[in-house]
Amino acid sequence: MHPVSGSVLLKAEATGLIDRIELRMQRFSIDPITGDETPDTPVMLVEVCDPSFAVQKLRCSYRAPWSGHHNMLEFEGRVLLWNGSTRTETYKFAFGEYPFDGMPIPVRAKGHPQESLDIVIIPDEDLLNDWYITSWNPDGNWDGFRSFLDDLIDGEYFDYRAIREWRGLYNFYYSPESAQFDEATCSFAVPSNIAELELVADSMLYAHSQEMWDCKLGNTFSSENWYGKSVLHETGHAIFGLRDEYAGANYGFYGPHACMSNIFPSKAACEAEAPNIGLPASFCTLADATWNIWRIDPADASGSIMGPAQHYRWSDFGRASVRRILWRYDKCLSGDCMAPDDCD
Repeated sequence: MHPVSGSVLLKAEATGLIDRIELRMQRFSIDPITGDETPDTPVMLVEVCDPSFAVQKLRCSYRAPWSGHHNMLEFEGRVLLWNGSTRTETYKFAFGEYPFDGMPIPVRAKGHPQESLDIVIIPDEDLLNDWYITSWNPDGNWDGFRSFLDDLIDGEYFDYRAIREWRGLYNFYYSPESAQFDEATCSFAVPSNIAELELVADSMLYAHSQEMWDCKLGNTFSSENWYGKSVLHETGHAIFGLRDEYAGANYGFYGPHACMSNIFPSKAACEAEAPNIGLPASFCTLADATWNIWRIDPADASGSIMGPAQHYRWSDFGRASVRRILWRYDKCLSGDCMAPDDCD
């Protein structure tokens, strides 16, 4: 992700009855004044992975060398199926020096910011010095961080169907300036380029290394880089407005939504919504007795990331959560990605 020099590994993977995968790329230069992108090369077919017979799973890769003055690279992976149909995915990322000081640097940009969910990742200073990061590239912590972003996006975010199948609505960037998250006060020391980040970000993730009690403040949230799906849980809060589904959460401040909520203010309200979520009313369970908060997503080992099952291996976004996630996507497709949390 965003190599400043050297090379970058372009990868595609597909499942189904796959005939072959084709990889294409095109290089661009960016005008530092206007921001206009100018193609420096035609679209080039750089790799074909053809096993000579249909297979159910196929991986394909190509290492693209860095080439001097270019600033951006557009990558296309095209999957050709045995029946003649195709699936294509295209996105851009910075490749080389990015010409805008302080601006968030794209590592996977698909759509226009107004029509996308734009997540800017800010490295906490402890993450830049963590062994996990330095092990990627001991000679440069920022190079290690850029490699870590690939793991975060593909290995965390896109590992979950509710995000993976709608990945075309996401743009991911990183801040070229680091900052710090304070667990004790749920506060975020802003980097010097915060004004530039806010021009693009729908949400900002402070990625840290130490295990902490993470939180969100407005559209900003924190998460450690490795522990128990924290980044998915906190993204659920910050991007989708999902509520916690366990006892002891701050329900006085983050209570049920007026509609499309994943928690409910009574058993009756939960049971009334059950048919709309596609779960039996018998799934309604008291989540917090103090606030009389009810949930319907299961809390067992394969239950909801927003509830007690968060840290289990097989947990995922539950049906009530997915319903709200799809509501957010619908708003995004209408050009209002970050519409107010309470539905109209």
